[in-house]
Amino acid sequence: MTDTLVLRTRPTTVEAKQLTADNREELARWVSGWTYGVGEVRWFDRDHGRVVGIGVGDWAVRTAFGEFQPVKDSVLFTRYESVLPTVTE
Repeated sequence: MTDTLVLRTRPTTVEAKQLTADNREELARWVSGWTYGVGEVRWFDRDHGRVVGIGVGDWAVRTAFGEFQPVKDSVLFTRYESVLPTVTE
């Protein structure tokens, strides 16, 4: 019989950018993706072999492994907390 492990996710720091009506091109470059339609940015998720995307108000999150994940605005701050003041590039 094997023991059951109880584990907790390690703290990790990520970077996130929110898609707005004014930064579609910039965000598309950041994720190495492309703009699509009126208010969407898409990119190819190599790890899962699929195209993912975000709409205006959603976030692109760069993980500690350099991967990008789409995250809805309503989920971002339930999953993450701010560790530094906002950085403007």
